[in-house]
Amino acid sequence: MAFSRNSPQYPPVQRFWLGAKATSSHCIPTLLDFLCSGMFKFLAPAILLLLSVSVHGLLLALPLPDRTAEAPETLSRDEEALLQQGAIAVSDLPMVEAPPEPPLQSPEATSPPSAGAAAAPPANQATPRSPAPPVPEQRDLEDFPEEDELPIEDGLDAAADDPGPEDPEEIVAFSPDFPHYEGAEGGCYGITACQRVRGVGSYRNVARGLVPSFEARGYDVTLREDLEDTGRQVYEMQPADGGSTQYLMVFSDLDGSAVYVVSTRILSLNDLKTLQDVPPARSG
Repeated sequence: MAFSRNSPQYPPVQRFWLGAKATSSHCIPTLLDFLCSGMFKFLAPAILLLLSVSVHGLLLALPLPDRTAEAPETLSRDEEALLQQGAIAVSDLPMVEAPPEPPLQSPEATSPPSAGAAAAPPANQATPRSPAPPVPEQRDLEDFPEEDELPIEDGLDAAADDPGPEDPEEIVAFSPDFPHYEGAEGGCYGITACQRVRGVGSYRNVARGLVPSFEARGYDVTLREDLEDTGRQVYEMQPADGGSTQYLMVFSDLDGSAVYVVSTRILSLNDLKTLQDVPPARSG
């Protein structure tokens, strides 16, 4: 008589075992057939990839221990141990009383010695004496010369004899007896032989008045019309002894006065103003 696994004659444990055995005997050949089939070979890489991803995901999801949190704990334990050792060492030391404070000194005791006592030299040291200055010899008032007898320094004589700066070499000096135009004043523009005449109205009048004076002394005077310019007249003069040619030039200055000078070359009014003082030549 055959009994099935669900027969009430078997206890519950035996019925479960018989059922599992029958199921495995049916499923195992089916699983083996599937593994050996071409479908499994096609799906195997995908299944392995899925399993690998699942395993790695589980590993990443696992919580890792926090090492940074353990470090302060360890440090605090070491500090506690050091503090305990220090407390033990301090408790073993004997109690020492503090030394008493020194008494405050009075200001009189700390005052520096007086400067006189420190600077006092030894009693037996001799102080050298500085030589006394010579006493000037006293003289009577009669020994001094009077003011009239005092000599005059040579520098004053030299200054009196100095004739002052001389005229440039191209400027011809007038002779002392030359008859200048009435009211003429020498020394214009720093040149002694330069003569200035004021209040004559026109420089041409001065030029016409000077020509007869030079002709009377033997000069051949010729008006150079080719050199005539605004405010200037030039006369060419040849000496009677055949000397070098000289030029009489008469200018009209800005203030209305007339200026005349004799030179070895033709000058303009600006040239005359900028000449330097050099030794002059001599004219009649």
